[in-house]
Amino acid sequence: MNEQPEEFSVHFVNVINQKFTPENRIHLILALQGEITLTQESGVTQLRQNQPQIINANSRWQIAAARDNILAIISVSPFLLFNRAGEFKQTAFNIEEHRAPTQAAQIAGRIKDIAILWLKKNSETWRLEAIRNLLDIFCLLLQNFTAPQAMPLSTPLSARINKAVMLIKERYREDITLHQIASQLHVTSAHLSRCFTAETGMNFRTFLTDVRFEHAVKEIAFTARPIGQIVSDNGFCSLHRFSVLFRERYGMSPGGWRRGIRDGTIASPADAMPPEAPAQTRDVNSVMLFSCLSRVSPSAQAAVNRHLPVKTENIAPAFDSEIDRIRPRRYVIAVGSFNELLKQHVQQQLMALKTLLHEFQVEIADSLEDIFALHDIYTGEPNPTWSPWSNLDIACNFLKHAGLSVVIRLSPAGESLDRLEQFIHHHILLLGQEYVQRWTFILEAAKGSEPANEPAVKWLTAIRRMLPGSRVGLALAQSQDNITLPDVELLRQTDFIAFSLIPNDRTARIDVPEYRPQDNNKVIHQQMKRIIALLKKHRLRCQLYLQSWGTLTGNTLTINGLFFRGALLMDMLLSLPAEVTMMGLWLNSEQQNEVCANNLIENNSLSLFFSATTKRPVFHILAMKARLKERISASGPGWIATRHGNVHQLLLLNSVTINPQLSIQQHLLNDYSKCFRVRLKLSPSGTWRIKKWVFDQKNGALYHQYGLHPTRYDRDEETMHYISQRSEPTLSVHDELIIQEWTTEIMMDINAVCLLELTRIAN
Repeated sequence: MNEQPEEFSVHFVNVINQKFTPENRIHLILALQGEITLTQESGVTQLRQNQPQIINANSRWQIAAARDNILAIISVSPFLLFNRAGEFKQTAFNIEEHRAPTQAAQIAGRIKDIAILWLKKNSETWRLEAIRNLLDIFCLLLQNFTAPQAMPLSTPLSARINKAVMLIKERYREDITLHQIASQLHVTSAHLSRCFTAETGMNFRTFLTDVRFEHAVKEIAFTARPIGQIVSDNGFCSLHRFSVLFRERYGMSPGGWRRGIRDGTIASPADAMPPEAPAQTRDVNSVMLFSCLSRVSPSAQAAVNRHLPVKTENIAPAFDSEIDRIRPRRYVIAVGSFNELLKQHVQQQLMALKTLLHEFQVEIADSLEDIFALHDIYTGEPNPTWSPWSNLDIACNFLKHAGLSVVIRLSPAGESLDRLEQFIHHHILLLGQEYVQRWTFILEAAKGSEPANEPAVKWLTAIRRMLPGSRVGLALAQSQDNITLPDVELLRQTDFIAFSLIPNDRTARIDVPEYRPQDNNKVIHQQMKRIIALLKKHRLRCQLYLQSWGTLTGNTLTINGLFFRGALLMDMLLSLPAEVTMMGLWLNSEQQNEVCANNLIENNSLSLFFSATTKRPVFHILAMKARLKERISASGPGWIATRHGNVHQLLLLNSVTINPQLSIQQHLLNDYSKCFRVRLKLSPSGTWRIKKWVFDQKNGALYHQYGLHPTRYDRDEETMHYISQRSEPTLSVHDELIIQEWTTEIMMDINAVCLLELTRIAN
């Protein structure tokens, strides 16, 4: 039984300089990362990232690049095309983006889809899906990117010699001779030999051998027939003579060449030939490869229609009732120290945040000892002109004028109560009692017995005496496996309790092969329930301040940096119990000290800004949450529906907890895409304005934009401004006449967030 020929293959390369010799295959090239110079017989092309190009069959071509790159090359066999569409034999293509940019983008998207299917091979239909994409590509090529065929340089053959060539190609399997062909053409053998050699450039026997050799090579590559039988059937009398000829052209035996084609070590017949110059290639960075492919291609939105194996959920929320409400929460933004507030970009970030959050507080963790470090310096002046409080006063005045109050973290067990009283007294005189009473204080709880908590009681009493309107909370002492409550009577006097959520990697052994992280939502609720149950046990009804939290399950940039986590963040914000009234965030990555060691990142919390005013994903998640109407009409796993008057909203989440034991390759190949099939009943009928925000790896992800602008050095202000503008959720708006019911399909990438907002605007 004959083996099915390989109709196409996919290769991923990082080429600095390499020449490719002609072969009877069409190659589709897509630059996944970096830029390359592609030289063909038709000219030189600069290929940018996500730009496709085609190499016509039997063409010489060369790739050169100054830096590392990743190319996806799809080699298409004539068995796929020529047996189905003979017109490809006489057609040449050249993808010029300016002629049809939309179609060029569609080709790029389909090349990505084929590459992913080739890597996954995880369904019975993957090969058919890939071939369907290939045929789509060639339809687009025929419709938009045909190029004139190069005219042969040689003089056209005469009618008699052309007839001789046709007879040879028709009867090459037979034992034909020059005399037989001459007799059929009614000329002498000598005359035909002279004319044939003069017009074709080779004698009759060499031409016949080349035709036989070409067909034999084709069958060796694409069938499983015995090589000896192939050689005999194609008119060769000697397998030895054929093998000698094969080695002269390909540098190896026919059997070894066939095995190389089968196992992929030989990408094409031409690869076995000695190159004109040593090829310069480098290893492909697998993390970057799968990161490029994990950014959804333009054709991925049509995945459902192409019957790809995607998880699907049908939802039909009703808007005529109220089942719950979205609870408002106060946010506390950590900046580290008062001195940070003197920096221009920190002030810009806080003011930008005020446009999103109308009410939030700024948390300071300066110790009183640090604040008072310069206080005891004596200048010798009776009335000092220099004040040790100068920078502190500037910072606090900025906060007052910005309308922002402060959360100050204190450690009663290791600091002086006198210092606290001096600190409060100074600011009452400088800023006024009314403003300072809006401040909040957090006392770090001491571990141990009741005497260990005695300083906290004194500090709490002093704050209540000097600032009766301020809020005072107590931070729990937490470890990986234990939560310690301080004195219960002390807790009864506080306004809230501050606590942290411990990330997954600190609650389980991730180094064992069978480890699987729990869903992010489950981890949140389990730890919440423990804390709330502990408080109820002591009949405490305290509000809770979630001071640090995160969605990471590993602590390396390689694992987490390239993964988008928008849905996990939104799920976190929406799933917290009512007892949590305050949430903590860092203002920026620098203050958070995110990169804390080689290859490690701090995953105990999240920051709102990266640098300057470049916003990180959690900022946009807060903005999308703030847009949600308070009244929840319906909800389910991964979605909630809200309504306010004639404004209907539907929030969709595809939450996936990141497993640090899986590589980025495995996350891509596991295919976490999800399709929501939405059906909404909208009354009354009329014209509705439909807004759609999409936030995923391709739409608004900061790391995606960083990947599009790679540099090993700091990005300048112009580049960061450009990245900032594009690191936001995408918005689309259109009007639609809706008669009672509206349906749509939303394709969701891993941890994608989608917000639909429908507003009736006319009858």
